[in-house]
Amino acid sequence: MFHQLLKSLQPDGANYIFRNSRLLVGWHVLKAGTTEVWLAHILPSHATGGDSGSEAKRWRFYTSADGSDPLMNMNMNQLHPALLVHFFGKTNEEFFRQSRNDMVRFMVGRHADVVNG
Repeated sequence: MFHQLLKSLQPDGANYIFRNSRLLVGWHVLKAGTTEVWLAHILPSHATGGDSGSEAKRWRFYTSADGSDPLMNMNMNQLHPALLVHFFGKTNEEFFRQSRNDMVRFMVGRHADVVNG
């Protein structure tokens, strides 16, 4: 019963979705359909040019949790509700007005939240 009370306080969809070491961070929504966007940490040797110096280069976006379909960029326009909750109640529009580095840094922090418990 106590668990049900706590659960009811969470906004709909405000639970992280984490599979195969990938975090569902959002979607790219178009009239033609919706594509999921998953964030995963990659090995430094797999980073662009093998450069392990840049934090952003150690993360990659995918279209699924199970496949290996990388996105060439962070092509998304809707943040997952669990992440939006941690964005202090701001809106999707406010999130996407940030610089790409700030958005990636925020999503990497949420990935770390899940991994570190």
